[in-house]
Amino acid sequence: MIRRAVKSWLLAGLAIAYLLAMFVAGELPRHGHYHESRGAEGLLKATPEAVQAVVLETPTLAVKLVRDEAGWAYAAVIPLEDEVRAVLEETLAYTHRAPPVRELANAADEESLRSMGLSPPGISLTLEAAGGERLKLDLGKTNTDGALRYARRGDTGAVLLLSGFLGEAWYRLAELLSAKQGSADSPGKRGDAAVQRGIRDP
Repeated sequence: MIRRAVKSWLLAGLAIAYLLAMFVAGELPRHGHYHESRGAEGLLKATPEAVQAVVLETPTLAVKLVRDEAGWAYAAVIPLEDEVRAVLEETLAYTHRAPPVRELANAADEESLRSMGLSPPGISLTLEAAGGERLKLDLGKTNTDGALRYARRGDTGAVLLLSGFLGEAWYRLAELLSAKQGSADSPGKRGDAAVQRGIRDP
C-alpha cells in the first residue's frame, strides 16, 4: 500500500509540474480574459538585418539609432560602440523570433494600463524596416511572478504579455545606452540634444 501511495504522489507531482510548465509557456490562462497569440513569427515581421532605425524613449531618455552601409550609429553621425551594437542586434533578433505569449482582452482602460506600467510606459519603441514596416511598442512592468512582461502595440492598441527575456533585452539596451550617454566621451556629452540620461523600469 505504501508503494502504491508513493507512486500516486509521484504521478500527481509530475502532473502539477507539467501544468506549471504549460502555464508559464502561455498555454494555460491566468484569468479568463485573454486570447491566444501564438505562432511562428515574432512581433517584428522583417528580419533584423532589414531594420534601418530604432527610436527608444523612456521618461528620461530619448535615442534614435540608424543604420546605413557603414553600420549602426547615433542619429547617423556617431558610430555605435561595439558593445551597444551587439546588444541591439541581439535584441532585434529576439523581437523578430519571439511571438507574444498572449493578448489580453478588456485591458486597455486607463486604470489597467497604469497597473501594468503602460501609462506611462517604461519604454516606448519605434522600429522602422525596409519595405515600410513600422513597429511601435510600449513596454511596461513584469507580471506578478516576473516571468512575462506587459506590452502594448502602438498600431492596434492591443495589450500583450511578452516573454520576460524579450522585455529584459530592451531594458538592458536602454540601461546600456543610458550609461553610455553619461560617460565623458558619449554622444550626450558631445552635444546630441536628443539624448538624455536615465532609465527606469516602471
